[in-house]
Amino acid sequence: MPADVLEDISRGTTAPFFGIIDTHIGRGLLGGHCVDLFQLGSEAAQLVGRAAAKSTTTPPLKTHQTRVMFDARLLDRFGIDRDALPPGSTVLFDEPGLFERHRVSVIGAIAALMIQGLLITALLIQLKRRRTAEARVRDSEVQLLLQVAEAPIPIVYTVRGGNKLAINRAFTRLYGWSTEDLPNENAWFRRVYPDDAYRAEVLERWLASVDAARRTNGRIEPMTYRLTCKDGSEREVEIAASIVGGTSFGTFTDVTERNRAVANSRQRETELREILESLPFPVAVTRIGPDILWTDPAAQVLFLNRKHREAFGYSLEDIPTIADWARAAYPDDVTLRNEILAGWDRKIQRVIHTGGTLPFHESVITTKDGSRRDVVISAVAVGDRLVTSFLDVTERNRMLRELRASEEHFRTIVAKAPVAIGYESELGNYINEMFTRLFGYAQEEVPDFESWLAIAYPDEAYRAEVVEQWQRHYRDALETGSRVVRADEYRIRCKDNSTREIEISGIIAADRVYVVFVDMTERNRIQREMRELRDRMAHVSRVSTLGELAGSLAHELNQPLGAILRNVETAEQLLAHATPDTATLRDIVTDIRQDNARAGAVIDRIRALVKQQPLRIGEVHMAGIIRNVVAIVRQSVEHSRIAIGIECADDLPSVRGDRLQLQQVLLNLLVNSIEAIGERGDGRIEIRVAGEGAWLRVSVRDNGGGTDPALMHELFNAFHTTKADGLGMGLAIARSIIEDHGGRIAAAHENDGLEIAFTIPVWQGVGST
Repeated sequence: MPADVLEDISRGTTAPFFGIIDTHIGRGLLGGHCVDLFQLGSEAAQLVGRAAAKSTTTPPLKTHQTRVMFDARLLDRFGIDRDALPPGSTVLFDEPGLFERHRVSVIGAIAALMIQGLLITALLIQLKRRRTAEARVRDSEVQLLLQVAEAPIPIVYTVRGGNKLAINRAFTRLYGWSTEDLPNENAWFRRVYPDDAYRAEVLERWLASVDAARRTNGRIEPMTYRLTCKDGSEREVEIAASIVGGTSFGTFTDVTERNRAVANSRQRETELREILESLPFPVAVTRIGPDILWTDPAAQVLFLNRKHREAFGYSLEDIPTIADWARAAYPDDVTLRNEILAGWDRKIQRVIHTGGTLPFHESVITTKDGSRRDVVISAVAVGDRLVTSFLDVTERNRMLRELRASEEHFRTIVAKAPVAIGYESELGNYINEMFTRLFGYAQEEVPDFESWLAIAYPDEAYRAEVVEQWQRHYRDALETGSRVVRADEYRIRCKDNSTREIEISGIIAADRVYVVFVDMTERNRIQREMRELRDRMAHVSRVSTLGELAGSLAHELNQPLGAILRNVETAEQLLAHATPDTATLRDIVTDIRQDNARAGAVIDRIRALVKQQPLRIGEVHMAGIIRNVVAIVRQSVEHSRIAIGIECADDLPSVRGDRLQLQQVLLNLLVNSIEAIGERGDGRIEIRVAGEGAWLRVSVRDNGGGTDPALMHELFNAFHTTKADGLGMGLAIARSIIEDHGGRIAAAHENDGLEIAFTIPVWQGVGST
């Protein structure tokens, strides 16, 4: 592991690191049985020298003796007693005692002289060894290449005064280049670093490190470079080297994946900080550990996001540790503060050992400006970090207190309401007094509306239909934002087993739905009676209208009957001949049958209008209704010389309604137009049918002079008439029929007459609404 990475990890860990590399002590390594790399390099050089001497046997490298060494600063940090160290241990970076501090100058001078002597001696020895090794290497280059070729790590070194390169098999296997590809340093830099700018940067760094190594201990500290492989890919490698004489000996460690992981880790940490900083609620990140109590200085506050700083006012300088935060957040009650810290310590230790999150709990926090905020605190442990979130519920708690204070007052109002009301809340189910009077059930008999449904709707199929319809209205109220559940009528069984027709609606509040029950039983009974009365009056109106059209109907019947009589007389004359003309008789019989069908159709139309029958909703084609009604009034139209224009496309959709009642509406409108036009001679009636989305619009327009605009608003009122002998029920009945069909009818004054138009929904299949 590189020393800089080890230093970064050591600063944030709670456990010491041990190793075998002496240069890592003082850079994050506590200590251990360490190897002197400089001495190891010297012995390696000796081995190279023996190989260069062409010795028939090359003795193996002896096991290098290690020294037990420790970093005094880390011993103090982790509280390790020095008496417990192995005998003969070397303690580095130890602070001098009181006596030594007073004798620094003397000891320093003696030490300097001793070190200089040792260095001179070591340099002389090293110089001699280096010269010997250089001489042997020059004579045994082939032998050296064989030794390097079998090494398990990538190695590149220079021979012949730095001009020729040697590359082992491990390097070739990992990066593709061989000695033939890179015979010298020029080829090396040109091909391994093909980019000119980057090559110049590498050369500058490398030459500087080589120069520094030659002036010191001959070692080049590990440095990371981008290396281009033979296949064109790039790898990040850490190169460590030693210079012995004129030879540089380098090892290559591929750190591409490690650097990528480190970069990804740093990027994720940056992204996490950005995410936490942008969260819309306060967040704090603190250091935790199995041996860290919240009262310890090691329990540091590492991060506070923007919302935390805004909500509570504290910065990292104000609360660098958890203890500082506790003193600031709970300044008045020391006992409470200690209890909170102890409780959180227990929870955190449990989370560290078992994983998971800390449960929500509510607390009162004192902000920097002295105000108090009610917050809900939760946390999750991630490694040695605790991410804590704060949800400000001050306003919510105030509103809850006010809500609880007004709950009884609200219940009193609901209890005395003139309509039946029921609702479910966190405090349970509630029904008011009117609910009990209407249905007979007491509060204890309606523990919740779910169980009450089985009592109120004993028929399972009908209950399922009611629930499905209510839920649909409820979803519509939420989706549209109205929060008002549409009213609908349902049959409800009361406690005395009677059935009432109830209109049920609802209002969606914050935490409940207020259900309102309105008894419609009596109103519906009255409406049914009124509808029956209206149907009887409509029947009378139809009969009266037919009376007014008696002449027209008589003419309609006289035409086919007269034709039948003439055909019968002709047939009798033909039969009087000795040889009757059978072909002519056959034609006469055919004409009689057709005239009979015409007369039957007129009678059927009259019977349909006169017949009293209930409302029959189905698919109706307006074109057929228009043809039938126009046929009924044809004689009156022709007598008054009135032109009728019809605009009704063949592809118009059918409508949803009762054929007889829609026929009566159109008949009333046509008769009114005929009577308004009178005998003027230039009368015209226009019937138009057009589609308008999910509706069909039918209009009847005439040029009969219209009516007084001041009386337009009374046109559809019952008993309002402009005729001397009229009942004033025709348009009132027409409006009632159209509204029963879910449509609308209206009148508009024209320059020379009146237009009355109605809309009804188009047919959408069986059961369409």
